Amino acid sequence: MKYLLILSCLLFTSVGWSKDISSDDLVKRDGLYYEKFTKDPFTGNVVGKEQGKIIKGKREGEQLTYYDNAQLKYKENYKEGKAEGEHLQYYENGQLWLKGNYKDGKSEGEWLYYYKTGQLKYKNNYKDGKVNGESIIYYDNGQIHNKTGFKNSQNDGEDIEYYKNGQLKSKKNYKDDKPEGEWLSYYENGQLKKQSNFKDGEKEGEWLEYYENGQLEITKIYKDGKLIEIITP
Repeated sequence: MKYLLILSCLLFTSVGWSKDISSDDLVKRDGLYYEKFTKDPFTGNVVGKEQGKIIKGKREGEQLTYYDNAQLKYKENYKEGKAEGEHLQYYENGQLWLKGNYKDGKSEGEWLYYYKTGQLKYKNNYKDGKVNGESIIYYDNGQIHNKTGFKNSQNDGEDIEYYKNGQLKSKKNYKDDKPEGEWLSYYENGQLKKQSNFKDGEKEGEWLEYYENGQLEITKIYKDGKLIEIITP
């Protein structure tokens, strides 16, 4: 009788463990998943457009999500309810849209985003969930659109922008998310358009503006962020 009771408990546990359910029949409360109209966190397998295992209300292991046409949309990994490891996202045509990594539920390392054509669109780097280092945006022709330095998700260092033909468009500098130092912008023909300066996030010194033919248009003088003089040729 004792062995029959143990076997019965094991079978019951096995049946409970193998329970399959659609994500439509789940609700999320306080960060945990529950089967609708129940009070205990769900344990079992999610089936249908969303697929994966849930243990005591928390996602665990590989999780898959599909489009209506059965094309894979997301491929994620979880550990005790937190995103962990490689994260992939796809366009409906099957082309890779995003590739990144999580560590303890936070974005970590290199994250890549793509156009539907497969051309790289964005490249960011994360540390502990915050953008750090160089971030690059690309045009759909592969040409760099923008390169920006970040520190803890704030602008820090050079911010360089290009026209689609590769010509330099602007060159800026930041420190602790504030404009700092010389800022330059150019016309598409390469001619200098504006030359300005910042100090501690405020406009400072000479600000020069040029016509497309290179002729000086106007000079503005700033001090502590305030315009104090305008000079025209």
